[in-house]
Amino acid sequence: MSVDVADALALVPRYRLRLAVQPPRGLPGDHLARAAGSSIEFHDFRHYVPGDDPRHIDWAAVARTDQLIVRLHRAEVRLSVEILLDASRSLERKAARAVQCACFLAALARKAGARTTVWTIDDAATALREDIEKRLPDVAFEGRVPLPACLERGGLRLEIGSIRIVISDFLFPHDPLKLQGLVGSGAGAVAMLQLLAADEERPAVEGGLRLVDVETAEERELVVNEEIVRQYRERLGRLQEGLSSVCRATRGTFIRLLADETLEALCRGPLVSGGLIEPVGAAAC
Repeated sequence: MSVDVADALALVPRYRLRLAVQPPRGLPGDHLARAAGSSIEFHDFRHYVPGDDPRHIDWAAVARTDQLIVRLHRAEVRLSVEILLDASRSLERKAARAVQCACFLAALARKAGARTTVWTIDDAATALREDIEKRLPDVAFEGRVPLPACLERGGLRLEIGSIRIVISDFLFPHDPLKLQGLVGSGAGAVAMLQLLAADEERPAVEGGLRLVDVETAEERELVVNEEIVRQYRERLGRLQEGLSSVCRATRGTFIRLLADETLEALCRGPLVSGGLIEPVGAAAC
């Protein structure tokens, strides 16, 4: 299946990334970081410690306080954005929207001048850095290993200080704090986008069903009554609150997306209100 991403790319001039502003550190480049460095923009004062560059001593502060004080400046870094796309079978029926989101966000990252990588994770991790819009639409969503297990294998060489955006349904057993640690270790910022189909977000009472786990092929007979739906919604709510709480605690972003909505609607709604993107130009009016 090849996904049409033309409509997604047509939205790029109307938006920009909000997370792509101040990563904490990275490679030398044009963006200002939250960490101290050697750019000309003033950041803070602190006491001199052995090894500091004597050129950064603030002699006026020394005269006032009779202590060695150095001026800190914000580091200039090259912005890096890494998009982690869960390409497991769980996302197969939501693949079109997942690919469109990844292409759209990758294009916004490049527009911001960022070095941009899309990692497709389907039992292994593959880095796409060139011709992303041409290669990503042909990704096969066939992975059978849950995302946390893939991340634990260590195949992803994520850049220190990169902004990381994860696109997944997160419908697998996991510890939100551990998952955030796998994704967020050394990151400048993390955004987790949960992409669900409408019947996953709001399941209906449907009577007897045979459920098949798309990743393990395990089958289970189940009568979907009101009580089962209630329990499912409670579990989904706990999962979402767990991810949301961990993201809040680590200054990350958690956004829920419905695959049944158009990308344009997702941009106007949760992606903007969640703080991942913002409109520019006429779109901001």
